[in-house]
Amino acid sequence: MSVRVSAHIVWLASLSFCLSGCFEASPKRSVEVAKQGLYSASLSRDGSHAVVGSIYHGASLWESKGERIFNWNHTQGNYSEIVATAFSPEGAWAVTAEESNFVLWSTISGSASAYLQLPAEPMDLAASNQADLVAAALNNNTAVVYAAKKSSLVRTLRHQDTVLTIDISEDGQLVLTGSEDDFAILWDLSTGKKVLEKRYEDDVVDVALSPSGRTAFVVAQYDKAEIWNTTNGKTLTTLPLSAQRLARGSRFTTAAFSDDDRLLLTGRPDQIVQLWSAETGKLLETWKLPKRDAWRPTSASVLAVSFAKQKGVFYAVASNGYLHELRQ
Repeated sequence: MSVRVSAHIVWLASLSFCLSGCFEASPKRSVEVAKQGLYSASLSRDGSHAVVGSIYHGASLWESKGERIFNWNHTQGNYSEIVATAFSPEGAWAVTAEESNFVLWSTISGSASAYLQLPAEPMDLAASNQADLVAAALNNNTAVVYAAKKSSLVRTLRHQDTVLTIDISEDGQLVLTGSEDDFAILWDLSTGKKVLEKRYEDDVVDVALSPSGRTAFVVAQYDKAEIWNTTNGKTLTTLPLSAQRLARGSRFTTAAFSDDDRLLLTGRPDQIVQLWSAETGKLLETWKLPKRDAWRPTSASVLAVSFAKQKGVFYAVASNGYLHELRQ
């Protein structure tokens, strides 16, 4: 085979790969939700609402089309520094956390239903259906689970280092944690015992459970990002990350499964949102979120992603203070 023919085949193979998802699309629509950027953000399961923790103006609840519905602060008359947020799966409740406490809010009335002190600084939050349980990853090597509406502690789950990330199943039976001790652990909340644990080569920086609870997404910095079966811990697929990316510690900052568990939407710290097959690991679509100032060498981390009710529509919130609608 001639060199020219070989080169042509390589070019065609590269083109074929790019057509499968490496071209970067732009958002269909963008809404400013904070002028100076965000500490934290979460999207409801259907993408209809976002709760954001602004750098200078506390927390607020937004309708994804662009209307601010409620302003939320933990102390009247002061803007709270909201370091973590979460929605309950059905969207009726939102949780916001400061350095040492969290508040459970009704997204319908806007009123606070519970205010609880935390034993350490929260790194991440998650909530079960109707926010019957609220889980927090903490920097004191533990994760805690509360029956927030009853103001009672249900479980304390222990790691050997800071717990960076957490998720809870919709029915509140399982909790998935990731830590700087390099472990991802799946816990049975009824007993407080470990169901599964997997050790990685570096910090576990992001975890997500699928709606059914049957699959988990786990990201280990400088190591890998994989989807595994929560019944037996078997790896189902690994998302492709180049050696160069891994060497730089590039990672996913947020992730969400589709309602049928078949798709995974991820965000990165470099403005990139990607859609994957959760069954094969194939990249299906890539979007590049815009910078706040196109002429400055700044970037924006993707803080939250979600699937919309309408097929082929997605939402993402970036740390530069914008909520984006994405179309496939």
